[in-house]
Amino acid sequence: MPKETDPGDRHVLDGVAVDVMDRFDDGLAHLSRVRTAARALGETVERLLTLTGDQPDDAPDDDPLRNFLSHARIIRDRSGETARLLCEDSFSETLTQMDDDLRLLRDRATELRSVTYLTKIVCADNALENARLDPFIRTLEQRSVELREISTQALKASSAIRGASREAARTLSSLGTTFDEMVRAAETASTEICTLAEGHANHIATVRDNSRRLAEDIGGAVSRLIDCLQFPDAFSQRREHVVAIIAARETATGAPERHALGRIAAAQLAAMGEALVQVTQDAQNALSVVTASVDACDPGGGVGREDPSAQWLDAARRGNDLMREAADAGRARLDSSLALLDGVLGHIAEAISGLEASVDLNGSLENSARNAAISASRAGDSGSALHVLSQNVREVVIATTALTERLSKALQRVHGVSDGLKGAGLREELAMLDRIQAGAKSMADAQTGMLRKLGTQQAELSQQAADIRQAAQSASTAFGSAGHEAPRLELIAANQEQAIAPDDVDAAVDLAWVEALYTMEEERAVHRALYPDSFSSAMGLSVTADEADEDLDGFLM
Repeated sequence: MPKETDPGDRHVLDGVAVDVMDRFDDGLAHLSRVRTAARALGETVERLLTLTGDQPDDAPDDDPLRNFLSHARIIRDRSGETARLLCEDSFSETLTQMDDDLRLLRDRATELRSVTYLTKIVCADNALENARLDPFIRTLEQRSVELREISTQALKASSAIRGASREAARTLSSLGTTFDEMVRAAETASTEICTLAEGHANHIATVRDNSRRLAEDIGGAVSRLIDCLQFPDAFSQRREHVVAIIAARETATGAPERHALGRIAAAQLAAMGEALVQVTQDAQNALSVVTASVDACDPGGGVGREDPSAQWLDAARRGNDLMREAADAGRARLDSSLALLDGVLGHIAEAISGLEASVDLNGSLENSARNAAISASRAGDSGSALHVLSQNVREVVIATTALTERLSKALQRVHGVSDGLKGAGLREELAMLDRIQAGAKSMADAQTGMLRKLGTQQAELSQQAADIRQAAQSASTAFGSAGHEAPRLELIAANQEQAIAPDDVDAAVDLAWVEALYTMEEERAVHRALYPDSFSSAMGLSVTADEADEDLDGFLM
C-alpha cells in the first residue's frame, strides 16, 4: 500500500516559507544598506574624480622652480657680465685718460687766468689801453673761472666713477656668486621635485583608478542581485501552488490522479529547493565580489607610511621656501649693486654734463678771442695788448679744444658702459623672480587645499567601503541561512514521492486546472518535463526582461 500523504507536510512547507521569507527580508534589508552606501560611494567617487581631474601640467615650461632657475641664471650671468664690464682694462684706461685730460683742462683754465692777470698788470698805467681791454679781460676772467670749476667738477665725477665702478664690480661679483649658489641648490631641489611630482601624479592616477574600479565593481555586483529581489514573491506563489496540489491529492479518489499530483508536487518542491539553493548561492557569490572589491581596491592608492603626494607637496614647499629665501637674499645684494650702479651712472651723467659745458665755454672763449683780434686789427695796432692777449687766448683755446675733443671720445666709451649697465635688466629679472615665487606659493596653496579635500574624500570612501563590506557580509549570512532551508523542501518532496504506489501508472488525467495555477515559466518547465503532451505552451507569461530591468532600477534607486 502506498504511504499516505502526511498532512503535516503543508504545515512544514508553511514553516519553511516563513523562515525563507524572514531570511530574505533580513538579507534584503542589508542589501538596502549596500545600495545606500554604494550610491553614496559613487557620489564620493564622482567628487574625487572631479577634484583630481584638473591637475597642473607638469611640463617644464610651467614648473615654477624651473622658471625661477632660468631667471636666476640670467641674474647670475648678467651680474658677472656687468662686473666684467666695469673691470675691463679699456674702461679703466679710459677713466685714467679722462682724469689726465681733465687735469690738463683745469691747467689751461689756470693758464688763461694767468695771462689775463699779466695783461692787466702790464697795462695798469695806460688808461686808454685799460679802457679797451677791460671788457675783454672781465669776460676772460669769468670764463677762466667757470672753466676751472667745470673741469674740477668733471675730474671729481671721473674719480667718483672709478671708485663707484670698483665697488659696484665687487658687489656684482658677490651677487653673481650668491645667485650661483642659489642656482645650484635650486637645481638639486628641482631634480627632487620632478621625481616626486611623477610619484604624486602616479599616486593620483592610482587613487582615481582604484576609486573608479571600486564603484564599478560594486555597482556591477549589486546589479546581479536582481534575482534576490524577485525570489520571495516567486517562492511564495510557488508554495501556494504546491499546497493546492498537495491538498488536491489528499482529496483525490482515483489512483492515476493521486499518482500524477504526487509526482507534480514532488517535482515542484524539488525545483523550489534547487531554485532556493541557486539564488542564495548567486547572491552570496555576488556579495563576495562586493567584499573582494572592497578588499582589493584601496581608496588610499596603496599608500603606506609615506604618501607620495604629501612627499611631493613637502618638497614643493621647500622649493618655494628656497625661492623666497633666494629672492630675499638676492634682493638685498641686488639693491646694493643697483644703488652703486645708479651712482656710477649719476657720476657719468655729471661728467658728460661738465664736458658739454666746457665745450660750450670753450666755444665762447674762441668767439671772444676772435672778436678781440678783429677789434685790434681795425684799430691798426697789431702790437697792442689786446692783440697780444687775443693771440694768447686763441692758443689756449686751441689746446683746450683738442682736450675736449679727446674727452668727448672718452666719454662716448664711458657712455657705452653706461648703456650696458642700464641694459642689464637686473631689476626686471628680480621682479620676475618675485612674481614666479608668488605664483609658486599660490600653486602650492591650491595643491594643499586639493590634497586636504582628497584626504577627506578618501576617508569617506574608506568608511563607505567598510559599511558596504559589513552590510554585504550580513546579507550573505542571511541568504546563506535561507539556503539552508532547501533540505526541508527536499524532505517534503521525498514524502510526496514515498506516497506514490509502485504499481501506479499514469493514465489520462485532466491536469488543466494545475496548468492554470502556474504563473511562472519555472513551474511550467517542471510540469512539461513530467507531462510534455498535456501542457499548453500558450498558457501563462514569464517575467520579461523589461520588467526585470524595472525591478533592478527600483532597487538601485
